[in-house]
Amino acid sequence: MRRRYSRTLVESTDATAAPSERLGRIGPPVRAIVVAHDPAETFGETLQSLRDQDYAALSVTVVDVSRDAASAGGAPSAVAASAAAVMPDATVMVVAGNPGFAPAVNAAVRMLAAPERPGEREVATVPVPKVTGEASDTSFLLVCHDDVALAPDAVTLLVDEAVRRGAAVAGPKLVEWDNPGFLQCVGLSADRMGVPVPLATVGEYDQGQHDAVTEVLAVPGACMLIRAEAFDRLGGFDAAMAFYGEDLDLCRRAGLAGGTVLVVPEARARHLGRLAERRGRLHHEWLSRRHQLRSVLVCGSAPRLAGEVPLMLALTVLEATLATLAGHLRRSAALLGAWLWNLLGLLEILSRRRLLAASPGADRLRGLSHRGYVSLVRFAASLLRGDTAAEGSGVLWGRRRSFREAARTASAQTSAAGWAIVGAVFVFGSRHLLTRGIPVFGEFAPLGDSPGELFGAFFSNWREAGLGADGPAPTAYGILGVASSLLLGAMGLTRTVLVLGLIPFGAAGLWRLLATTGSRRAQVVGLVAFLAMPLPYNALANGVWSALAIYGTLPWICLWLARAAGLESTGGPSQARGFWLPTLVVGAIVALVWAFVPVTPLILVMLVGALVAGTLLIGSTHRLPRLLAATAGGLVAGWLLNWPSSPSAFGEIFESGGARPDPSGDLTVAELLSFATGSAVGSSLVWGLVVAAALALFTAQGSRFVWVVRAWSLVVVSVLVALVAEHGWSPVNLPRPEVLLAPAAFGLALATAAGAADAGAGAAAGRLRRWLPAGVGLAALAVGGLPALSLTLDGRWGMPRGDLTTPLAEVAEESGLGAFRILWVGHPDVLPLGGWALEDSLVFATSTSVPPDVGLRWPGPQPTASERLGDLWREAMSGATDRMGEGLAPLGVRYVVVMERIAPEPFGDVAEPVPSAVLDRLGAQFDLERQESRGGLAVYRNIAWRPSRTLLAGAGEVAAAALEAPPNLALADFHPPAEARGVLPPDSTLYLADAADGWVLHSGGARIEPRGALGWAQSFPTGAGGEATLRHEPAALNVVRIVGWVLVVVLVPLALLRRRSLRFGSGELGPVAEGRGSDDLVSALLARARRES
Repeated sequence: MRRRYSRTLVESTDATAAPSERLGRIGPPVRAIVVAHDPAETFGETLQSLRDQDYAALSVTVVDVSRDAASAGGAPSAVAASAAAVMPDATVMVVAGNPGFAPAVNAAVRMLAAPERPGEREVATVPVPKVTGEASDTSFLLVCHDDVALAPDAVTLLVDEAVRRGAAVAGPKLVEWDNPGFLQCVGLSADRMGVPVPLATVGEYDQGQHDAVTEVLAVPGACMLIRAEAFDRLGGFDAAMAFYGEDLDLCRRAGLAGGTVLVVPEARARHLGRLAERRGRLHHEWLSRRHQLRSVLVCGSAPRLAGEVPLMLALTVLEATLATLAGHLRRSAALLGAWLWNLLGLLEILSRRRLLAASPGADRLRGLSHRGYVSLVRFAASLLRGDTAAEGSGVLWGRRRSFREAARTASAQTSAAGWAIVGAVFVFGSRHLLTRGIPVFGEFAPLGDSPGELFGAFFSNWREAGLGADGPAPTAYGILGVASSLLLGAMGLTRTVLVLGLIPFGAAGLWRLLATTGSRRAQVVGLVAFLAMPLPYNALANGVWSALAIYGTLPWICLWLARAAGLESTGGPSQARGFWLPTLVVGAIVALVWAFVPVTPLILVMLVGALVAGTLLIGSTHRLPRLLAATAGGLVAGWLLNWPSSPSAFGEIFESGGARPDPSGDLTVAELLSFATGSAVGSSLVWGLVVAAALALFTAQGSRFVWVVRAWSLVVVSVLVALVAEHGWSPVNLPRPEVLLAPAAFGLALATAAGAADAGAGAAAGRLRRWLPAGVGLAALAVGGLPALSLTLDGRWGMPRGDLTTPLAEVAEESGLGAFRILWVGHPDVLPLGGWALEDSLVFATSTSVPPDVGLRWPGPQPTASERLGDLWREAMSGATDRMGEGLAPLGVRYVVVMERIAPEPFGDVAEPVPSAVLDRLGAQFDLERQESRGGLAVYRNIAWRPSRTLLAGAGEVAAAALEAPPNLALADFHPPAEARGVLPPDSTLYLADAADGWVLHSGGARIEPRGALGWAQSFPTGAGGEATLRHEPAALNVVRIVGWVLVVVLVPLALLRRRSLRFGSGELGPVAEGRGSDDLVSALLARARRES
């Protein structure tokens, strides 16, 4: 039979002087801590329920964190007044600034346990009874919200079970405030992501079915009894969890420490539980996600986290993607922001993990936890069921509605059918690329072996291009590293997604831009027109990834620019939305594309110039200042996000991607307008797309006509810039025509869609006049899409079936040692890497591997040392030397590759033959041996080659004659991108054919700095020899750049959003009213424990 503690014994005026054997039957003291923040009218019932408890050894402290608490002056606040009216003997404390529930409780416990404060009596001077018997040296804290009302015997039942079972935490059964017959919570579990899982269905009718005392993972913080010793040992609540999740975290840590958490259903409490309504400005979703993940990272075992964190991150990305598509941007941001927030607090998490190093209760807690991933399953199920809570305004739906309701409308069915048909056609046309991979040619370079390799290249400041240089690495390395990490290190999948995924991504952006027309027909027509344009398929066939990147992101840039400037509406009056958020989004998109396509600022200027010109043509200047301001803001944001490698001068924008000298000027205006830039699509049927866009000028009305004019302005600007580039009329290097024509293709698709929105509108006579051009336009669109549709038959969109890997397989195998360079020569349109100008429209570039590294697409301005390669080439071409290999030997060049086709025959139709004299002069070189090659690809091996890391005899200065000795490769254990290891003999010299600063040799425990060699290279004396490591160490300036970029661009904005909670020792605390301060048992016991420890 359960024993209850006598109330009459404790109510005796001589209770503090009672014999210890009687006090043992009184029961342990309990200090109730009620945190009140602008409480509702029910606060009086909360205090009254504590006053009416039949447990005598109970004292109450109210922690006032209300807005008027600190500003009340000498007058008591509303909370203090309520406490004085209901419980005159309660203690009221003020915590200024409302740090949150958990920090407020921590502060209250700290104050109660503190020694004498000015103006207060010393708690230790009060006679403190020694509690003996069953509750010996035991006291409890009862933590409560300000909207919970306990049954009169709740505290007695909780203490009884906690003492009898030795529990660290106990909680009552929570029921609805207004309907006590319905359950709210009877204990909690949590899934592997830390999401709470109630053990009883919320709203379930209470029939006593959950009334057994049960060990659980956690109990809600609305009312929880905590053993004071355990609370002190655990350090209280996690002060970083101001709201949400602090209860689950405390219970989890108590369980890890070996404690037990009980739910005592016979103890009942009514709970209002409407924090989201009372604290409307609180970011509830953000806070809960952050704190759930933090608790898992703090409490999870290291082996378990090592295996589950990648899976958790992948599932988070999956749920965030699903939420974004469903229109739940706040949920998506909260899911991803939780990881960033915890990354910022990683040091604190590691510190808290060290406190839990010994976890005797880990196995028991795993049995109390839910083994699945509840959040993703719940959200997906709610979308499938069509729950109201899952409604959203996603990219593919356009309105706030559930999936089920959307599927019942004809408009949504049209959308679904359009996307399904287009998606099926696109997948069918990509089937061989999806199953066999993207070939390596042109700009479609491999991404490396792992995300770690990409991150290593990003943090290194050694540049492989030319003869080596030092400088900040392209931001693209970091972006690719993040992208491949999100796909669990699947480098091939990452590459496929980044190539093929850009086309449907751009189509989704145009769909979203056209959503404001209110016309589903316009969206479907725009979808078809966007995918029917020949430009992306010619870009795939020609290996021009830059054009795909521009084409896929331009609709999104236009959408957010229109939102920032108030130009978004195409079917009604324009209304300017927020300015800064759209501008920042524009900056983020521009930065992502800029990292891969250096001329992105030019494309943005072309887009904005067309929008401005189109707006002026229809006689309006409204919103133009906002548009120009958003453009400037987007450019600044894009430059900052790429700052470690951003161009410092205007001309560098056009030099970063390499040279493209002396354009041939073969393409006419008609060919540019019909996108006849490649072999994939070159049919005259493409003119049907132009006709369809032109007819939109006759069918569109109102604001949609304005957008048709803007779209055609973009087409005209794009074609004119491409024409300038083709004829070499520009003083700077402009990119390939596919890149410059991407805005024109987007403009034609936009004009066609906007014109389709008004087809058939108006009176009968007017509809007839518009239906005729509309019908002709749709027919023209169908005809113009036939060439793209025919490309689906080969399953590769016209891409070559072979690439560089087969004819250069031997070179690729040898390049694994990192001991030589490959000199590439050819037209820039066929080379797989960016280069610098030679003559006769040729460029040259170098790499240390085959295929070349992805970062060599952006070689940057030519370093001075690399001019030696151009000089040697010119000497050979002029006939000044017949031993070019001898000159290339000190430069570490082993192979010379001359490319005349984008892929060797019979693959690849893009051909740029070199002058016949080039191959003749190379064949005349005595030390260049031609290898077996395929048509369009000539490979020469330098028989006079010397390794990039050559071991020379003696420790003196390096002379050119020393390199005439037989090749002797040093440090053969190569670790890309810039480290080699091995054993070096004593009293020798290591010659390094690299011009970059920052190389250091560590040999025999000594650090050896380089010496100059041959006027550009460097050498290292080996000293005593032994185990050695040669590596390129990042310059201090590069480290400062990267750290500064991270701090400014990432950490500072997130740190401003991160709520800094009150820690022990912070915040203003002061008693407003006190009744039991001096004779409180909990205060005395805690104070004594602190002094003794």
